[in-house]
Amino acid sequence: MELSIIIVNYNVKHFLEQCLISVKKALVGIEGEIIVVDNNSVDGSLNLINNKFSEIVLIANKKNTGFSVANNQGIKIAKGSNILLLNPDTVIQEDSLRKCLEFFDKNEDAGALGVICPMINTRQQAEQLVQDCKYPPLGIRSFGPTRANFSVSSNYFYEANEGTFCLAMIETQEAFDNLDEIASTPGLDGLYIGTADLTIGLNQGKLVPGFDRKEPEMIEAKKKILEAAHKHGKVACLHCGTPEYAAQATEWGFDLVTITNDVRLLAGAAGAHVKKFKELTNQDHDESDKDTNPSSY
Repeated sequence: MELSIIIVNYNVKHFLEQCLISVKKALVGIEGEIIVVDNNSVDGSLNLINNKFSEIVLIANKKNTGFSVANNQGIKIAKGSNILLLNPDTVIQEDSLRKCLEFFDKNEDAGALGVICPMINTRQQAEQLVQDCKYPPLGIRSFGPTRANFSVSSNYFYEANEGTFCLAMIETQEAFDNLDEIASTPGLDGLYIGTADLTIGLNQGKLVPGFDRKEPEMIEAKKKILEAAHKHGKVACLHCGTPEYAAQATEWGFDLVTITNDVRLLAGAAGAHVKKFKELTNQDHDESDKDTNPSSY
């Protein structure tokens, strides 16, 4: 088997459905499998999988084991020669998997300069993340970067620990409760706030998941994570949806922010083109006109 795709899910049924639809389309022509590890969701995720995606390999945990443990569960049973760890709120293009497989087939030395690991909830998980990302004495990463010696530096082994980035995502109530212990982990470079999941984790579904939260309690939570990171000499990173919120985050003191994402860029561009087309063709009708004006569609 060429590819195993492992998706860890926890109470994001609607995101998961769109993700699985896109993955199934992208797997056409590829010998692959989809493994979903559900961390005891209570939002109907299991029913969704059983009813609409029965061909998927499902591991239904009786408790929330955390992101790392759940991924390892999936890896343990995976049959593919390549493994993709995919977040459930991801929608991929139909040719994405094929292009990635072709690239790695041609570039066996390919790698990454940084790792952002979701769902780090404890100091132990943060320590394991560092161990897997760093060379000794900080970690246990194996050595074999043939291409890096030419493209980066002939002293890559001695420079890699400083030149690579290791970020732990703070997304749950458990992680929030363990902030100080996680942030003080030696070798960890920073904390990255996954705003949508953090909203779910801290409010138990009372707030709709989203990026640029303006509720006082969510702003206070973000600032607390920022303070914990800086207290221990780590960078603080925030996932934002708009340039305006990102600018506000930098004023709070965040060191790294996103200003949008690919989905919003595509949606914004599509909306602008449709709006322009309607202006050029005099189709600027309101919703009430649609039933009587087929040309407005």
